[in-house]
Formats: sequence, C-alpha cells, structure tokens
Amino acid sequence: GMLVAEKLAVVASLIERHGRCEAIIVDPAAAGLKAELRSAGHVVLDGNNDVVDGIADVRTALSPGLDGLPDVTVDPSCVTLIEQMEGYEWDKGGEKERPVKTNDHGPDALRYGVRHLKAPPALVL
Repeated sequence: GMLVAEKLAVVASLIERHGRCEAIIVDPAAAGLKAELRSAGHVVLDGNNDVVDGIADVRTALSPGLDGLPDVTVDPSCVTLIEQMEGYEWDKGGEKERPVKTNDHGPDALRYGVRHLKAPPALVL
C-alpha cells in the first residue's frame, strides 16, 4: 500500500542505517518501482517468482540442516513477518496449489531472498 516514493525513502533509510547495498531484489511485475530504483542508482534484480518452489525453499532454509542449525532464521523483532507467516493460507478451491494473496508481503520478500541466496543470477558488469 506504499507509494513508490515511500518505498524509495525506506530503501534509502535502510542503506543509510546498514551501509552499502549490492542489489535490490524486486517483484518482476513492479516495473515502476524497478525503474525508480534504477534511476536512483541502485542495482535491481528480478526476484524469482516461482511461488510453490520458493515456499519449499523457505521451509528448507528454516529447517535444521545436517549441523542441526537452519540456514535462515527470523529475528523475534520481525513481528509483522512472523504474523504473516503464521497466517499464511492455502487456496483450497483453486485448480493449482498456491497461497492466498493477502498479508503476504513479508513472506514474499523472504521467499525472494532465499531464492536469490540459493541461485543468485550472474551479474555482467
């Protein structure tokens, strides 16, 4: 529900607080946001939008590995992400297995991040 200008301000704030950002992973359908981020000098990559496989990758990343530790953890301060993940619902009446698209911005971002870490694109500079 944020305007593109508000999203750009959030990105600038995060970079200011945490330092340099190598790339920003964005929903492939968000053409306007991608254009604005690029015009602000950021490297922008399309997120992998394969939802079902992406959710499976997130489950795997959050599960204990061979060493007993997950590859990814969610900090307890990420209350909105945790609430959205706990409230995730699957469309029971659809022809394909897929989640209901409500209150899912946090899980979508996590899915993009996990998919990117699993198979980052080659950058040509």
